[in-house]
Amino acid sequence: MASALLRCAAVLGDAGQLLADIDRLADVQARAAVRRPALYMALVNHYTLCLNAVVSFGSDDAALKPAREALERGTAKGVFLVTEAGRAGSHLGARTTARFDATAKEFVLDTPDADAVKFSSVRPDGVPTFGAVVARAVVEGVDRGTFTFLVDLTDGERAAPGVEISGPLTASALPLEYGLIRFRNCRVPYGRWLSDGAWIDTDGRFTDPSGSPGARLRRTMSVGQTLWATVPSAMSAMSARATASALRFAQHRTTPSGQPLLAHLTHQRALLEALSGVYALSRAADAALAAWRSKTSGEPAPEAALSPWVAVDASLALLKAVSTEEAARVVEVCRRRCGLAGFLDVNLLEGYLGAAQAFTVAGGDNALILLDTGRAALSTNGTQGPAVPGELTDPSWWPSVSRTHALRLAADTSPDDLPRLKELGEATAATFLADTLAAPEHAPEHTHAHPLATLFGLLQADRSAGRLVATGVLTPDAVRALPKAIDRLCAELAPRLPELAAQFDPRPDPTPPLGAPHYAEALWDHLANSLA
Repeated sequence: MASALLRCAAVLGDAGQLLADIDRLADVQARAAVRRPALYMALVNHYTLCLNAVVSFGSDDAALKPAREALERGTAKGVFLVTEAGRAGSHLGARTTARFDATAKEFVLDTPDADAVKFSSVRPDGVPTFGAVVARAVVEGVDRGTFTFLVDLTDGERAAPGVEISGPLTASALPLEYGLIRFRNCRVPYGRWLSDGAWIDTDGRFTDPSGSPGARLRRTMSVGQTLWATVPSAMSAMSARATASALRFAQHRTTPSGQPLLAHLTHQRALLEALSGVYALSRAADAALAAWRSKTSGEPAPEAALSPWVAVDASLALLKAVSTEEAARVVEVCRRRCGLAGFLDVNLLEGYLGAAQAFTVAGGDNALILLDTGRAALSTNGTQGPAVPGELTDPSWWPSVSRTHALRLAADTSPDDLPRLKELGEATAATFLADTLAAPEHAPEHTHAHPLATLFGLLQADRSAGRLVATGVLTPDAVRALPKAIDRLCAELAPRLPELAAQFDPRPDPTPPLGAPHYAEALWDHLANSLA
């Protein structure tokens, strides 16, 4: 995987240009995710996190330039080291220290104990590797806040001086090379401090224009904005490919009656549910990119007690959370509907599911994002919300229902009730996505977008019916009407299933055997070619 990453890096070129072109970055990562989910994860680590920190926070110092060039040329790999393996919430309270040695004009990185060891995709041998390491800068004995430092981790043969790397850790869902990293008197040149405008003068005086440790933490973690802006695109692409592959598999796989799987209503309904999720994900991806481009994705929350993510960018963090959760749900439905074929690595659904599930905790844990979102929503004024239209298929029905539900939850939730705060965060997320779906469609070629948006809303209401009744937003009679409304809409959309799936996944690149017209033959040929 490292060699594939470095080949990509050699082609992609200047990191600053790539990171500034959010549409190109999202497209590159989405294509990688569809073809090789593990490569997508490696690209995220290399570009969206490590090189992003170098480009955003680094200087033109001579000590930094060769490392950046190596990362851009593809002669070295980059990783981002923030998580500390032994403690929860390490993003808020990193314990790795970078003590400034004024005499040598270097920082000295140390891991205080086993709980503070870092974790990332790294091994002692293989390819030279740099790590963007999140640590607390200590100057004249004073903790000056959380910064990033670009550190030599390996030279391709062994760990760098002051760096210890554990034996390999494996994760079957995402087959990268993982390890634990410990620092012992690891010396880092001053120019490798990604200081973001902070400096230490010749007398050892420290200055940081960010103004406070809290502001510095938010700034350091702001590399996550680019991640959150592009993750929805990858989730959308993987979900679209999973749904299209499952659909094509169902079209050509016959049952003992001689009918294809797709002729059965239960199969149609499951894949239409998945396709409605794909539509929602495509709109979430567009919204995330638009928010990043405009730089007006929303005001940060006034307080993020459990994680720094919502305080950095509330809207983008929420879009990352809803897209990863929905992608995991969609791919799981598709995998189950493909039987054994869905579990074979060659068909990629396992890889898609692993990537989606991994990002429910990577790049900001969704549970913490939702908790802090719920906490921020407590300040919402009003309790009743808009009037709910009587017709279930009215385009404004689900946005009105979800918004009213969130407002009533906010009026009845206390700041110390964590389960209720998470429920409020989920309701706020549902409202945010509902409003995104209700906004004008920017892709006119998606001629059936409105029915898919309506179907998505009805399915969301059906899944959360108990909560909606509990807050009085829906009556039991309205809930009882949901299945028939869903059935009617699915019956209208079923004849268009292949057409709809093709809109979201035109298959511009090679597909796994699962999507082939003759699955068993394609699988056999694939295995034969792998032995050749």
